Amino acid sequence: MAQTARLVSNGGKTAVPGAVSADPVTGTGQTATDAATGDDHELTVVGGKSYLVMATDTGNFIFGVAAVTTAANVAWLCPKNTAIVINMPVGKNTLHYASDTNGGTIYLTEIFRNITNI
Repeated sequence: MAQTARLVSNGGKTAVPGAVSADPVTGTGQTATDAATGDDHELTVVGGKSYLVMATDTGNFIFGVAAVTTAANVAWLCPKNTAIVINMPVGKNTLHYASDTNGGTIYLTEIFRNITNI
């Protein structure tokens, strides 16, 4: 029997099968543009939720639950023209981000989370 690859969150929970199969939650979208490369920026999110992050063709992005100006705090990378799934830890309501390009832009939206992923 063929095995199907599954994404696993940093907490070891099974994530959505892939960013292309994400099920967005209407009205949860946010746009973020990094106007100052190298600075730490913040988005308000809901802890325990899963988010789809879509980077445009401008800039690669790093993310964390603490300021990403410190390498130890970088938890996720989203290269330009790519979509990734981020599972925010419960109790963490701030997503920190930075881009390597002035004007780098991402779109972030909450995605449906299967009850087995809680």
